[in-house]
Amino acid sequence: MRLILLPLTVCLCFVMPGLALAVMLSESASYSFNDSTSDKEGCDVALTRVKKKILEQVCGTRFAGGSGRFRAEGVDELSLFLFESVGGQVMDTHVLGKEVATVTRNSVSGDYVKQCTVSAFVDVRCDQGRRDPGFAPSFATDVLVNETVFRENDSMQITMTAASEMYVSVFQYMPAESEAENVQLIFPNQMQRESVVKKGQILRIPDNDTARGYRLAMRLPPGKDRLVEELMLVATKKVVTFPGRMTLSEFHRILAEIPLDDRRDAIFPYLIVKKGATPRIKANGPSEWPK
Repeated sequence: MRLILLPLTVCLCFVMPGLALAVMLSESASYSFNDSTSDKEGCDVALTRVKKKILEQVCGTRFAGGSGRFRAEGVDELSLFLFESVGGQVMDTHVLGKEVATVTRNSVSGDYVKQCTVSAFVDVRCDQGRRDPGFAPSFATDVLVNETVFRENDSMQITMTAASEMYVSVFQYMPAESEAENVQLIFPNQMQRESVVKKGQILRIPDNDTARGYRLAMRLPPGKDRLVEELMLVATKKVVTFPGRMTLSEFHRILAEIPLDDRRDAIFPYLIVKKGATPRIKANGPSEWPK
């Protein structure tokens, strides 16, 4: 497919009553890669760059910083980092064209790389309002997950202490699943139906009560040795009904319709590996080798 060049940036903007401004823009971006990366993977990165450019143009960016400590056997490192965040969601994407070309990197040695250029329309919706500083201000750090690296068939345990009264919803993003249902609501569920958490209450998922015995077992799809998934948590001031299964775009659409001052959200990536494939690294402790 040939790249479609767009001499002008096109903007389709509309406002729905009670919702944030929705904007559709066209943009293009490129990504260079070598033979260790497939054309599809390279073009996927280029498309991600298109989305990022449009989100930054429409919703702006804000800077934040933090620190992280990595401890393993013989290693103890403290890292300081600064990152950009964008106050918006990608609702839909329409690829207009893509082209993969071979580019000479060094005319003397003859080294070359591939470059994928993608153009697309991207529909974005900016977050509404501002965060309420009195509502769960430390939500992302109040949530604890028992591991960041799981062996296949390990159990995940989520624990949080509520700084405010809130309604909590927890989702699992599984990129290897069908796109139509790769976001799954895992809390509340049939075993733990109540989503409201009182101020100061400790929420455990799964609950320790043996009468509610179930577990969140880590699974790998056939043919996969490792897989990165994401745990997505949302705290709201009011009850919000989410589908049990949905696309990532649908999840973002529902999230964007909740004003910023009515919610907090956090994302926790984690890795699933086959047994015996890698050590399990704890955030503040020594590595634990598979038994």
